[in-house]
Amino acid sequence: MEFITHVDPVIFDNFVSLHPHSHYMKLSTWANHKRHTEGLIPHYIGLQEHHTLIATSLLLEKKTKDIHYFYCPWGLCTDYNSELVTRYFIQQIQKYITKQNADFLRIDFNVERRHHELSGNVIDDGFNNEFVTKLLIDEGFKHKGYGYAYNGSWVNRFTLVIDIDKPLPEIINHFEKRRKSKINHIGIQGLSTRLGTKDDLIYIALFEKQLSMQKGFKPKPLSYFENLVEDLEEQVVYYVTEFNIKQYIQNIEDLLQTKKYKLDLKAASYKKEEKEQAQVWLNKYGEKVIVAAGLFMRLNTKCWDLYIYNNKNFPTIHSSDSLHMFAINDMKQHGVKEYDMVGFSGETNKSDPYYGLYEYKSSFGPRFVEYIGEFDFILNEKHYRSYFKKTNLLKRIKKKIYSILVKKKRTY
Repeated sequence: MEFITHVDPVIFDNFVSLHPHSHYMKLSTWANHKRHTEGLIPHYIGLQEHHTLIATSLLLEKKTKDIHYFYCPWGLCTDYNSELVTRYFIQQIQKYITKQNADFLRIDFNVERRHHELSGNVIDDGFNNEFVTKLLIDEGFKHKGYGYAYNGSWVNRFTLVIDIDKPLPEIINHFEKRRKSKINHIGIQGLSTRLGTKDDLIYIALFEKQLSMQKGFKPKPLSYFENLVEDLEEQVVYYVTEFNIKQYIQNIEDLLQTKKYKLDLKAASYKKEEKEQAQVWLNKYGEKVIVAAGLFMRLNTKCWDLYIYNNKNFPTIHSSDSLHMFAINDMKQHGVKEYDMVGFSGETNKSDPYYGLYEYKSSFGPRFVEYIGEFDFILNEKHYRSYFKKTNLLKRIKKKIYSILVKKKRTY
């Protein structure tokens, strides 16, 4: 086996794209985006045998006066079942970053740990990749552990993935009853989703800002999304959902003329209230308004739902459902089999502060996925500890300051 430190980016991307452990964050397009936005230096590392590439690793280098580290997003593209290859590749990467005088190397792996029921319970079917964790610890890595998702890790250890490699009616059949019901009302509510353009990016920034005012986090500027789309154009898919208020009112009027609502006066009363609210919206916003926006990444048979935000001025409209249904169908037409809803806390009990996110995503009948997590190979313990102590403190201060600013804005 031969360790290569300068794999051609085109060859590198071709290998990654077809690998079982592929991820858009392992591609040169992502590396160039991080170079462009954060000044990180990409290193395209590989392992070849008989002049054929058998493993790759994207290393992103950050070097400042305070710290020098390498980061490998979502781990290696290698056959982890081959201990000889995996160990050799890891050892060569360690030697490589040691020669660069780095302070540490961080790797987080998209290697699934164990199978789970959607409820979170482990399925005792013999599937277990904890041997990879043991191998890495044996090679000198520090493991963050199998803890809570939102524990300061750089990427989320848990996600929910919908299998869309089947007919659409069969996919919908796995949805919870309440989700099916809301999806059935998409047409009645006058919702329609389409592919978005760069001019539509303003909506995702606007809707995230609305959410940030509710939750107290700092929203990303429009330029963040513009840079993302520009740098990763080949992988980016953007959707927007439109609400036709006039059509919605007409649909309600048509329903009120049906036998069901003429007999069920209570249901008719609710519909009349919905019509009154819709008339207020029509007077205020006009006939049509954008009510949701979603930004996805697509790579061969996989896609990732990075951001979906809806317009908080229309809380009773099922705009996110419309967007998801259009996206699922569109991704299917492009050969996607795995629809990754990207991240949740890993907890499935109602006491979890992020339960609402799990509750919504789980209603689409996805698969509960747990990865093995985050690993650090530390070369300079002093610099390593100092760096994270400083960065964690700054994060807490910035979060606190922004929270105070948001509260002040709410009082005005």
